[in-house]
Amino acid sequence: QQHFAGVPYQALESLTTFEQAEQILDQLMENEVNHLKVNYIGWFNKGFNHRVPTKIHVDRAIGGKKGMESFMQYADEHDIRVYPETAMLQVHNASGFKPRAEASRTLTNLPTATYPVNRALRERDQSKDPQYALSPRYVEDYTRQFIDEFSSLDTTAVALRDLADVLNSDFRRNEQIDRFESEEQSVQSLNLLHEQDLDMMANGGNLYSLLYLTDVINVPLGHTGFKIQDEAIPFYQMVLRGYVDYATAPFNLSTYLNDQDYILNVLEYGSHINFQWIYESNDELKNTSFDHLYAVHYERWLDRAVEIYHEVNEVLKQVEGETIRSHEHLEDHVYRTIYDNGVYVIVNYGLESVTIDGQTIEPQGYITGGGAR
Repeated sequence: QQHFAGVPYQALESLTTFEQAEQILDQLMENEVNHLKVNYIGWFNKGFNHRVPTKIHVDRAIGGKKGMESFMQYADEHDIRVYPETAMLQVHNASGFKPRAEASRTLTNLPTATYPVNRALRERDQSKDPQYALSPRYVEDYTRQFIDEFSSLDTTAVALRDLADVLNSDFRRNEQIDRFESEEQSVQSLNLLHEQDLDMMANGGNLYSLLYLTDVINVPLGHTGFKIQDEAIPFYQMVLRGYVDYATAPFNLSTYLNDQDYILNVLEYGSHINFQWIYESNDELKNTSFDHLYAVHYERWLDRAVEIYHEVNEVLKQVEGETIRSHEHLEDHVYRTIYDNGVYVIVNYGLESVTIDGQTIEPQGYITGGGAR
């Protein structure tokens, strides 16, 4: 929010232009960070909370269409895969959207509107603009229109913020759509995108979407912590590994108390690492609706991200493309993951050394073995 002559108004501020994104990627490559995949968020139709994607206008604040074309050419030359992100099922900006006609209805036959939470008061803030749930009856049509616009951008990948892990019901009177029917609509839309030969990255990733995805991000490395749950196992990772690439939630926005816990968790679950960054200072996000992104300035994380990448890559490059054969809880705080090529990783989350099969594992440490190293 900015002010002109004392009058507040909403303005679009650039946090990472296409040129600035190139600078960040250049620094990563200078530090021998390879196999980069970029989920570019907030690139069109007025930023992160973009307008409905039936029309696409690349935001001038970050470089416009020409800037995007140049960035895509740069990425192609450096073998970097860029996934421009779109939200399809959740409408964050009502401009060009007709809530009464196109939003899902609640059981009381009202348009489904979700207001942001005021964290200080722990209640919904109805003074803010809501987001709407798109009715499943319009998902396929929106997807077709998005494809028509997106195909002109000469890109071969797309990131899906919600299409792979959100299902909207619609209780419109006499025209109800349940979640099973909603799933069918989402699958049809995923298939339409797949027919364009697009690599697809998705947030989350429910079972019905996995056939179409090449990458899944924000994959959890644990459980909810409810008392009814005794143990966390990497079941989702055991299903995906070797078929779909997956990465954690951004480490720089996580609740890990130290870097080593994250490294051990990544190695145990066979996951790629993930960071969410902007070029500008974190201060730019103060007093905005994005102040939850409190630690995303890339310069503060670059050196540590490089270190984590090289440490994790040194282990996981041995099992690239391999499925997880088994996962075992050996003793308190100690776990072993065995991959299909015979390589194993044993991690020790504890604060004391342990000995497994004659091998000592230091506190907060790990060992690898087996297979062809």
